Amino acid sequence: MSNLTRRHFIGAATAAAALGPSLPAFAQAKRITIGTNPAGSIYYSLGGGMAKVLTEKMGVQAIVQPLAGSSVALPLVNAGELTSSLSSTLDTGAAYRGEGEYQGRAMKNLRSLVRIFSLPYTFTVRADSGIKTIADLKGKKVVMEFKALLGLKPMNEALIKAGGLQLSDVVPVSVGGLKQGLDAVADKTADASAVAAGIPMVQEMNASVPGGVRYLNVTGANATDEFMGRTLPGSSLMKLEPSARMPEVTEPVTIGTYDVFLVVGKDLSDADANKMTTILVDSWAELQKDYPALRPSKLEDLSRATNVVPYHPGAMAAYKVKKMWTAKNDEADKKVM
Repeated sequence: MSNLTRRHFIGAATAAAALGPSLPAFAQAKRITIGTNPAGSIYYSLGGGMAKVLTEKMGVQAIVQPLAGSSVALPLVNAGELTSSLSSTLDTGAAYRGEGEYQGRAMKNLRSLVRIFSLPYTFTVRADSGIKTIADLKGKKVVMEFKALLGLKPMNEALIKAGGLQLSDVVPVSVGGLKQGLDAVADKTADASAVAAGIPMVQEMNASVPGGVRYLNVTGANATDEFMGRTLPGSSLMKLEPSARMPEVTEPVTIGTYDVFLVVGKDLSDADANKMTTILVDSWAELQKDYPALRPSKLEDLSRATNVVPYHPGAMAAYKVKKMWTAKNDEADKKVM
């Protein structure tokens, strides 16, 4: 185990701490580690839930390993020093292809296990700005880069193009992070900034800015899943409907989205990958009760063909047994191999 791995294990949350002696083991692994974002993040919370069901039903100790982010976790998974990690299709795809911050170090050992949930994402503006669609951003100041989250820049660019604009049509602004982007919009030093829909900081802004905020509609000939997938593998579009959970959404709006997968290394045994997949599928209804972020997903979404790295053979076998593997899955796997 590397020094990096040892450092990050310090303070890791152990889901099995209160479960007493070890349970009967049916898999080869003695321990399963799930890399997540830091404590307090949605990844950390979901990782804890998955660790709990895997510990209870797989017969091995499963623990959450909070890390700074996917850029730390994915190299450890690729090297076999971490069993698995939650990661977006944007980050996983870049790592697998050796692009962006992973330039020159393609991580070809990464494999998809289970698609966990989708993160809704789009540009946000002040509702009193009169800006309603991506196309309305022409000539406007738009936050296109977050220095602390460089992996989101390609998604921002893909949304601009899907909305029918060229990148040169907007005035790009660079800020430190998501909060700084929203502050710029609130202060009118920028017209728009992208963010995950429904997160607390957006809802706080919606409550504090006169008139609230608006998520921009992606419209036009390029507003298709096919265009998004070609422009940025792993991204797509979704329709967001008004709901009590998102008071800032007052009418249906088409926005961007990308999936979050549980990824593993290719050297994980087929037996372990199969068992992990089967348990998570069988426990999905239970997990949905405890974690609202999972509730929009249907069972068949767990094997969704939006993967940007190949599915692990053990996971593939599990999905075939459960009739959750389709021709679309075969096509997606061949495309990314």
